[in-house]
Formats: sequence, structure tokens, C-alpha cells
Amino acid sequence: MSEEFIAQINAEWAAKQVEIRGKVIEVATYLSTTVIDRSPVLSGRFAGNWNASIGVPDPHTSAAVDPHKGATKTRAKNKLREYAAYVKYPPIYLSNALPYANRLENGWSRKAPNGVVAVSMANTAMKFRGVVL
Repeated sequence: MSEEFIAQINAEWAAKQVEIRGKVIEVATYLSTTVIDRSPVLSGRFAGNWNASIGVPDPHTSAAVDPHKGATKTRAKNKLREYAAYVKYPPIYLSNALPYANRLENGWSRKAPNGVVAVSMANTAMKFRGVVL
């Protein structure tokens, strides 16, 4: 094989990796936005405690309240943009470590009787069904 051919293959491979990371970021951003949007709001603390992370789940909670959810979505989007710099493909996490998060996911709130994450995952799977890279 010629060096030119190898360089062309390597360039195409690098471009495909950028495309894949871009699609991962797009799907993860859509999912995180959907989860945050579906989060029931009383004080806004549950919505404000969604944390996007790369590689390991974020176990932290805060006193943050975000009843309008904009700051939380922006924080998640900014974190997910960092994925473009990774060479490998570490897992992406969206976590909410508040003690009552599991109850909300299991229908405890009348504002989200079917939960938040499971419904958002199904919605995201439908939206991105058939995505081919």
C-alpha cells in the first residue's frame, strides 16, 4: 500500500470519528434536555440536580433550584460538548442523586406519573431510530 493511500484512509477514519462523537453528543444532549424538561417541579431542586458527566456518574447534590430548567440544561450541554475532545468513547451519565429521585422515576409525582428517565429514553430511541453513521 502506498503512503498516500494510508494517509487517505487515516484521514477518512479521523473524519468518521469526529462524526461519531458529534452524533453521540447530539443524542446525549437531546436525552438530557428531555429528561430535564420532563422533571416535575415543585421547588425546582429536582430539576436543578441533574448532572451530566463523562466516564463516571456524578454523585453530588446541591441546594440548587432551577424551576425554569434553563441553567441545568445549559450546564448539561456544556459538559456534553467536552465529549468531542475524547479519543476513546467513555460512557456518558446523567444522574440525579437526590434521595427522592428514584421515587419520582417510579411515578410518585402526579406531574410525572410515568417517571422521567424511562419515558425520555423511549422518546429518544424513537427519535434516533435508524441513525446510520
